[in-house]
Amino acid sequence: MAAVLPKDFDVTVTSKGQMTLPAGVRGPLGIEAGDRLAVSVTEHGEIRMVKKTSSYRDSIGMFAHLAKNRTVNRPGETNLAMDGAMREQEERSRKSGANTK
Repeated sequence: MAAVLPKDFDVTVTSKGQMTLPAGVRGPLGIEAGDRLAVSVTEHGEIRMVKKTSSYRDSIGMFAHLAKNRTVNRPGETNLAMDGAMREQEERSRKSGANTK
């Protein structure tokens, strides 16, 4: 991430509570469409935003469709369930690819 020089930017909050981050903020921080930001308010009333990095927990939702009809009771079982579901998906893909040849 490039160093960010102190600079003030004016933004407008819409009636829906939305605002656009200026390119001068997004660019140096590497913020792109779809990125998530953690927002906090300090005891002095300052707003702080930090770009969130993807974590394992954030990624789980992307693979939910692979684990349909599976019950995972303990955290250690999550990896096993996902591995099994992904192997099944690969097998289905291979079979459907063989049927088209």
